Amino acid sequence: MASRVTDAIVWYQKKIGAYDQQIWEKSVEQREIKFAFPLSDAVIALYSLLNWA
Repeated sequence: MASRVTDAIVWYQKKIGAYDQQIWEKSVEQREIKFAFPLSDAVIALYSLLNWA
């Protein structure tokens, strides 16, 4: 009986861990996207200014 309870707890912890990892990875990806676009816009603007002269 104790083994079944332990197995259930281990299974649940793995599921929660996988879910938390997915949430964390998604938040990191969103942060990378959020910061990538302003930087790329700045690079495009700078490139345009340098080529305009």
